[in-house]
Amino acid sequence: MTTKEEKPLHIVELRAENVKRLHAVTIRPDGAMVIVGGKNAQGKSSTLDAIEMALGGGATIPPDPIRHGARKGRVVLDLGELVVERNFTTKGTTLTVTAADGTPQKSPQALLDGLCSSIAFDPIAFARMPEKEQDSVLKRVLGLDFAELDAQRATSFASRTDAKRELKGLEARLDAMPALEAGVPAKEQSAADILAEIEKYQAARADNAKARAFVEELEREHRGLGSDLVALDKQIAAIEATLAEAKTDRESVAERRDKTEATIQRKCLEVAALVDPDLDEPKARLASMEATNRKVRAALERKRLEDEVRAADQLADKLSAQIEAIDDRKTELLASAKFPVEGLGFGVDGPTLNGAPLQQASQAEKLRLSVAIGAALHPRLRVMLLRDGSVLDEDGMRQLAELAAEHSLQLWVERVGDRDASAIVIEDGMVRGEAIVEGAAE
Repeated sequence: MTTKEEKPLHIVELRAENVKRLHAVTIRPDGAMVIVGGKNAQGKSSTLDAIEMALGGGATIPPDPIRHGARKGRVVLDLGELVVERNFTTKGTTLTVTAADGTPQKSPQALLDGLCSSIAFDPIAFARMPEKEQDSVLKRVLGLDFAELDAQRATSFASRTDAKRELKGLEARLDAMPALEAGVPAKEQSAADILAEIEKYQAARADNAKARAFVEELEREHRGLGSDLVALDKQIAAIEATLAEAKTDRESVAERRDKTEATIQRKCLEVAALVDPDLDEPKARLASMEATNRKVRAALERKRLEDEVRAADQLADKLSAQIEAIDDRKTELLASAKFPVEGLGFGVDGPTLNGAPLQQASQAEKLRLSVAIGAALHPRLRVMLLRDGSVLDEDGMRQLAELAAEHSLQLWVERVGDRDASAIVIEDGMVRGEAIVEGAAE
């Protein structure tokens, strides 16, 4: 609702001279509906066009807006608080907007653009819009800006699509892998470790061989020493002269033999306790290591894929929850919105009326809806131009009048003929019953 300081603006007076089919008209509207009647090609449309050109400028002005035979034209709209004047010459158009006290306004077209839009000039334009554009306009009227929510939903939807695509790929790879065998080690084995173990065992076997060789050498020496004792005994018997020396040698050899015998006994016990490591088991493990490691790698790859599948599945569930939350929020906002027309709503493809697509509504329903939308978009300049008034019957015109009163609108309605008692009838570019004013624009 407009405030006291920003009361609705209506056209208090329209003056148009030499614009399209108009010679010179002056209209001071009375009431919410201004019906412009008359036969075709007399200036009805030119009257509404004059208002549109004065306010809209730009694309609303045709290449040749001046009446044929005249050199210039002019439209003046008195809006109460503002006076809009647009002049046309063969060189172009100029626009001035002044306050009621005559003070010129800066950036006049920008000022007017802020007060009206194309829907004001052609209310049925809303009904002609593509469904997505209607959807956007209606949400703007309701103050429902879903841009951020839609962007979030689109991002989540795209991410979920990617996550599900990745999930399917991972699941396919996982299904293609062979089942795990029982007893596969948790990690790959190292050939270096087994080779080091074999080298260690070989070194132990070499040490054992040296110990055995040493014992054998001691045994050979022991046998040799026994022979020496026999020879020495013979020498003692044969050579008495050398007996003392021989006895000394004998005692020394005997002592050495006793020590050797003790060493032999000790070493024999040690050698008897030696056990040669079995090389067959580590060599077998080395031979089968790569096959085992392949199974380990397959098990690790399967576990990695299983983890990725769980992560992708969880991400898809999370994104689905985000999308559902966004949809719930939009539903909540729509449920609390106040629509300008009873029965208006949103469908999958665009707005609906009484549950049916808006495109299926009658021409009269579309017209009333477009007027309501236009009114909602223009809180200040409550002027709308209705060029399809002839499609409305008496009941439709009555409903339109009620709608205009409800929204504080000033509806300029073009209707063929002069059957409406309150119609301003245009004939030959003038209001019926008025003469061309002297000094009018040429």
